[in-house]
This record gives sequence, structure tokens and C-alpha cells, in this order.
Amino acid sequence: MSSMVCYWHRWKIIYWYYVVKLKLRNNRKEYVRLFDFDVYVSYADLDLGFVRNDMIEILEHLRGARLYIRDRDSLPGAPISENIIDRIRRSRKTMLLLSQAFLKQKWCRYELHMANMEAVSTGRSVMVIIILEDIPKNDIPLEILYDFQRSRFLEYPKASSDLELFWANVTAAIEG
Repeated sequence: MSSMVCYWHRWKIIYWYYVVKLKLRNNRKEYVRLFDFDVYVSYADLDLGFVRNDMIEILEHLRGARLYIRDRDSLPGAPISENIIDRIRRSRKTMLLLSQAFLKQKWCRYELHMANMEAVSTGRSVMVIIILEDIPKNDIPLEILYDFQRSRFLEYPKASSDLELFWANVTAAIEG
């Protein structure tokens, strides 16, 4: 029975384990939340070109947002799971770049669960979902479909004439 309860609440248990570990390591009497980043960007390795060529250029350089990009900003030597939770907690928003590759990558799903736990534990709306490509609804896991209903999501435009409005909406979602 206890195994079933642990399995059912595994994401909460993992999240709180790392939160407590980070608090103890910081060795502070009171945990102060500082947002070092505006956005934690969760993406599949195959979407790194979009992150580097579009997101960094437009959101960081042109619009002044501070993005956490794991390939650039991760702490070397720290466990991946600890890095993810710490950086999600230190970011105002978590942006999921949803693609077929995202759905297949284990760490992307982990980031999704940890962002959900951050939203639940803080009561903040933290997720922004960008749909990079058409994905059949049958391929989208239930937890992401649930987030579509709760979170703001944007579709990457097919027409280049819609890009300016798209990036304006992304900026508004980050700030909102």
C-alpha cells in the first residue's frame, strides 16, 4: 500500500527532496526567493538550433529577457536533477518548447513535472508552452494536455508575416 502511495506521489516526493536538499545546502535560516532568470527554457536536443538562433537572439538580445539555457548555463559537476529543480525555482517562468522530440526525451518530461510541482507549491502560474510543430493529440501525454488547459500556450507561426506578433505574445507571456 505504501509503495502505491509513493508511486502515485513520486513527482512531489522528488521535488520536495531536492527543495529541502537545496535549502540545507544554502545554509540559510530563511529561504529567500530570487529570480536569477526570467525564463527556464525546456527543450529537446533537436530543438537547440531554434533556441540558439531565434530565442536567444530575439528574447535576450532584442527584448532583454534573461533565459536559462541548459547547454549554456548549467553548473558543471552538479547532478542534472538538482540543477533542473534549482533553476526552475530561480526562474519566474518555465517555457516548454513542445515538439515530437520533446515528447521522447526523458529529461524534458522531468522538467515538465518539476515545473508543475513549482506551480503547485508556490501557487504561481509558471508555465508557458510553445508548440513548435503539429503534434497529433493522440501523441500528447495527458499531463501536457492538462497543462494546455491551465497554462498559456502559443503556436509557432507557419507564416513569417506572423513572427512579430508571435514574439510579442511570447514576451507578454514571460512578463505576465
